[in-house]
Amino acid sequence: MRFFGQIIQRDLLTDDGEIYLIVSNTAEMRDIIHHAIESGFTPEVIHRQTWDTDNVQTYLFKLRRRRAA
Repeated sequence: MRFFGQIIQRDLLTDDGEIYLIVSNTAEMRDIIHHAIESGFTPEVIHRQTWDTDNVQTYLFKLRRRRAA
């Protein structure tokens, strides 16, 4: 929550800026992405990695901030 809040409060992204975020399903991925959306970011999955040995899935997200019109 702090990460997204700091990006917004400090206005750290340009209009065409992007954030790349790696999150695995061993973390609270749904909550993290939900908070990103609530903070005004649009997530896009760029890559998903799985392994044959377990059920761990790792996602690379690209986040863009929706600007108010």
